[in-house]
Amino acid sequence: MTPPSVWVLDTSSVICPKELAQPQHQPDVFAHMTQLVQQGQIGFPKQVLEELQRYAKEDLPLQWARANYNRKAFPNPSMETLRRVMAIAGDVVDPMKLRPDADPYVLAMALEFLDEGRDVVVVTEDTVDRPSHISMATACDRLKLKWSTMRDFLADKGIWPLP
Repeated sequence: MTPPSVWVLDTSSVICPKELAQPQHQPDVFAHMTQLVQQGQIGFPKQVLEELQRYAKEDLPLQWARANYNRKAFPNPSMETLRRVMAIAGDVVDPMKLRPDADPYVLAMALEFLDEGRDVVVVTEDTVDRPSHISMATACDRLKLKWSTMRDFLADKGIWPLP
């Protein structure tokens, strides 16, 4: 039996449902996402949670990430895979950031799923290259990883727009 697809979320995508859904619908969207975490269909490395804790408000996306990080059954990516990412798409790291960047860890986690033969999609809102660094979408293309926006992911899973 083929394992289900794995959707690896970056920090921007964890925040995105708050921007897409009306406030009264946000708890339902995040509840559906929790079910997908429990089913092993959503994963994110600890660096996403750490980034949210540094930059996000104490709101639903951060609460969701805290509650679901320990529910996931996926290990953080290895240093070997992280080095592969950096060799091919290291310019995804924003040199202006003063703190560690979660993006290479998201990409490494996705590569490890791909190496296991799983269907994997990186979910990101970072789709525009900047003068200082490439977007997650470009990094995914270089690494031969599929990617999607959160809007498309939620629509694919029938979560949003809500009926």
